[in-house]
Amino acid sequence: FDKPEFKAALDRILAAVKAAGKFCIIYADNEQVASERFKLGFDSITLSMDNSIYIEAMNRCVATIQDLLTK
Repeated sequence: FDKPEFKAALDRILAAVKAAGKFCIIYADNEQVASERFKLGFDSITLSMDNSIYIEAMNRCVATIQDLLTK
């Protein structure tokens, strides 16, 4: 997703949607990408997938429990 062709395509799509007076939404798989997309001018972001968010949250919980057990 870092290739210049992809970034140029995003710019073209965003410009076309804005020129049509429409609300432009894009997917982002993490918070960093979401921030970058907002800076580009997208109106809204769909962030990750619910299962990915749940898995990440559960992994953090397990890591916290493991840390507490070793203290």
